[in-house]
Amino acid sequence: RKVLVHQSLSILMKFHYHYVVMTLGALAYDPRASYAASTASPEGGQIYHQILSLPVTLMEFVTVGLFEYLFRLNAARMRQTGFSLTERYQIAENMRTLELLRPLARFIVQFFSILNKCT
Repeated sequence: RKVLVHQSLSILMKFHYHYVVMTLGALAYDPRASYAASTASPEGGQIYHQILSLPVTLMEFVTVGLFEYLFRLNAARMRQTGFSLTERYQIAENMRTLELLRPLARFIVQFFSILNKCT
């Protein structure tokens, strides 16, 4: 069961990067632009900027929810008995990693929400 959960998360992360991020980046390409700037939309590119901000924001909210779920799942597993020393160490390491990633994910959601409202 643990292997199935890890494989499912691995597939989800690969799908997120290869099909969502790269596809959305291709949609924002404007062949009429005479220059490339990562901080500004080219002429006629505002509509793409507005279309792209919603899916990315939704993915960030899903990421925050997924991190919270995984942290609580691992915390519940730590309270259980019957795990070997290696498994307990891996669960504790997962919790330490999630403790670092949860505030970062929340900051990214708040930062991009404010940024999207300003543009």
